[in-house]
Amino acid sequence: MSYAIFRGEGIKTLQELSQKGSHNERTKEKYKSNPNIRVEDSKNNIEIIKCNKYVDKFYEITKEYQKEH
Repeated sequence: MSYAIFRGEGIKTLQELSQKGSHNERTKEKYKSNPNIRVEDSKNNIEIIKCNKYVDKFYEITKEYQKEH
């Protein structure tokens, strides 16, 4: 049986955003909290908005808003 997990969570700082990006991209080699994570399978993840760095994409997306305010 197939399944998907989608989690939504508020992010308050750019540091939190950066940490979420590192977590989602599985940039660590090993995860102490769950040693069963297979980093090589991360290529199968689906991204709604592709980006190399989450913080850079944040600035790109909010550029017009920042001009107004």
